[in-house]
Amino acid sequence: MLKIAICDNESLHLCYAAELVGRELSAQQAEIEGFLSLQALLGAVSSGTYTPDLAILNCNVGREALFFKGMRAIQKLNQLVPRCRILFLAAYPGRDWVFSERERRYLLSKKQKERQDRDALKQAVRMLENRPRRTSITAKAGGKTTVIPLGDVLYVERCGRKCRVVTTGGDCIASQRPEELLLDVEDAFVRCHQGYWVNLARIRSQAHNEFFLDDGSCIPISRTYRRQALACFSAYLEG
Repeated sequence: MLKIAICDNESLHLCYAAELVGRELSAQQAEIEGFLSLQALLGAVSSGTYTPDLAILNCNVGREALFFKGMRAIQKLNQLVPRCRILFLAAYPGRDWVFSERERRYLLSKKQKERQDRDALKQAVRMLENRPRRTSITAKAGGKTTVIPLGDVLYVERCGRKCRVVTTGGDCIASQRPEELLLDVEDAFVRCHQGYWVNLARIRSQAHNEFFLDDGSCIPISRTYRRQALACFSAYLEG
């Protein structure tokens, strides 16, 4: 399921964008979260509890100082979630702000702008859905590179700035952070703790605040990640 973040500092425009996304995408395709500021979105992403596939942002940044502040925030979002696509939505009622004089001549009617936004949204989602699916992860450490099939991975544990990959054939240490190591394969894993990412396919059962894996491992589910982890596990079981 795609995770779509919508960010606008005006609640009316935020509702409009959510309605637009809701009309174009079915509930089965997307999980939509709204944020009233870029900082709120960055806070959720920085905490590690939220990783959007698509961020839909308003483009009404106003004064020059706010523009550059917004650009820095967007650059930060790109650093935190490199795979996240960013879409600027400009078809809010009454919004006539454009980026430059060069683009001013392309200012369209509200109806045309809405159609343009719908087309851009569909294209962004289509590109996300057509991403090549990786079937392995690549662990790097000390000049050594190890390619590990996803099916062999039980879980990944954060170890400072590195991580430990626990597989059916043993463990290995990777110099990458878990977020880097699992880039583009997040859908195969569930983050259930500040330090644990579990392969959904290797979970045998869940009880209380723990996942039990098919090798006998028991992985804790923290309060911070409980709601998200259980929802992800439930969605996986439902197919």
